[in-house]
Amino acid sequence: MVNKIFQSNKKDALWSLEATASPFDLTSEESSTEEDILAPDEGSGKSDEDTDDDERSTVLDSENGLIQDKGLAESAKKIQAFSTLPVASNTCLAILRLVGKYLLMMKLLQPIAADVFVCTTQLIHYYLYTICTTFGLSGGVSNKLSVVLRNIEKTIIMEDTHHLAQPATAADYSISVTDVGSKTAKVYRAKASPIISDVPACSCEGVAARLVACESLLLLCRELSDLRHSVLPNLLPPSAAQNCDAFFADLEDVLPEVVPAVYSCVGASVVPQEQLVQQMSAVSWSINRLESQHNGYVDQIVRLMQGFSSVLQNVKSTQPLPASAEEHLWRTTVEQLHTALLHGYAAAKASSNEGRSLMQLDYQQLTSKLEPLCGLRPLPGRSLVEGYIKAFYLPESALRDWLLEHRTEYNTRHLVALVSVMSHIPKHARNSIVATLESRE
Repeated sequence: MVNKIFQSNKKDALWSLEATASPFDLTSEESSTEEDILAPDEGSGKSDEDTDDDERSTVLDSENGLIQDKGLAESAKKIQAFSTLPVASNTCLAILRLVGKYLLMMKLLQPIAADVFVCTTQLIHYYLYTICTTFGLSGGVSNKLSVVLRNIEKTIIMEDTHHLAQPATAADYSISVTDVGSKTAKVYRAKASPIISDVPACSCEGVAARLVACESLLLLCRELSDLRHSVLPNLLPPSAAQNCDAFFADLEDVLPEVVPAVYSCVGASVVPQEQLVQQMSAVSWSINRLESQHNGYVDQIVRLMQGFSSVLQNVKSTQPLPASAEEHLWRTTVEQLHTALLHGYAAAKASSNEGRSLMQLDYQQLTSKLEPLCGLRPLPGRSLVEGYIKAFYLPESALRDWLLEHRTEYNTRHLVALVSVMSHIPKHARNSIVATLESRE
C-alpha cells in the first residue's frame, strides 16, 4: 500500500520519492491536500466512529426485513461484500503514513537515512509493545515474546513512576520524546482507555477491540515486508543492510506469537478454569457401574461455547471478521478449554475402570457438540485429553514407555496424578514411577 502511494501520487511533493522539495518546506493549510484521518467529517460534523453505531444497527435491521428503505438495504449488502477486506485501525493507518514520510526523509537526507530507519523500527516496536501490554499479558505470553517485550521496554520505554505519581507536564513529555539525538531517548508506555480496559475480553466489545488490534498489526507488518526488497535497499547505505535484515527477521519470528497471546485472553475469559475444575473435582470417578448419562459440567461447557459463538456472530454483524481471525479465536479458546479439562481430570483423587469410561463418555459428548459449533476438526488439544484418559488402562511396562514418550506434552503434576490413581498397578511400582517423574521436573 505504501509502495503504491509512492508510485501513484507523484504530483504531491510530500509523498513522491522523485520530488525535489524538502519535507521540511512550509506549505499553507489551503494548499495541503493530505487527508487528516483524525479530523471529523466536515459534512456531518461527526467522526466515523460517531456515526457508525447508529447507522450500522439500522442497516442490520433492514436485513431482517424491519426497514424497507432501498438505500439502507444496499448499504447492508455492501457491508457483507466488505467482510473480506483488511481490518485496520486509525493508528495503523497513521503509522503507515508516517512510514511514508520517513521513507521520503531517507531519500532526501541520505547521510542520516540509517538513523531515520532506526527511528522507524522503534515506532513499529512501540506499536507492537502497546498491543501486547494492552491486550496480551493477562493471558500469558511465550518465552520468545517475553524476551522481545523486555528488550523493547529496556530500549525505548521510560519508567513511569513519576508519571503515575502525579500528572506529567508538557515539558516532561517533550523531554522524553524530542531528545531524538540521544541514544537513550525514551517515551512513556501507552495507557488504554477504560472503554477498552474495563470491558470483559469475551464480550462483543472486548473481542472486537482485540480483533482490530491484531489485524492492524498484521496489516502493518505485511506492508513493511513489501517495502523490504522493493524500496529500502535503494534508500539505506550498505552498512545498514544488516540491521534492516535483523529487524525483519526478528519481526517475522515474533509475530506468530503475538496473535495467540492476545486471543488467549479471550479464551481464558470464556472458560472459567477454576470454576470448571471445582465442578469436575466434585464428580466421583470411583464408581462401580457403567453410566449412560454424561455429567452436568459438560452441559455448562456447551452453553459457554454457544454463548461465545453468539458473541462472534454479533461481532460479524458490526464489522468484518476475517475467517483466519475467527479460527484463531476459536483455536485459542478450545485450547484453553482443554487445559482446564486436563486440570479437572488430574484433580481426581481416585478412579475406577467405570469412572474412566464415564470420563470418555463426557468428553465424547462434549466433542460431538463442540466440533460443529467451532468448525475445527480435529479439536486442538483433543489428542492430549483422549490420550490422558486412555492411559489409565495401560499396564506397568506400557505405562513407563508411554510416560517416556509423552513426558514433554503434559505437566508433571498431571502425570503424577494419573499414576497415583492407577490402582491396578502395585503401590511400590507407582511410588517408583512418581519418584522418577518428580526427579525429572
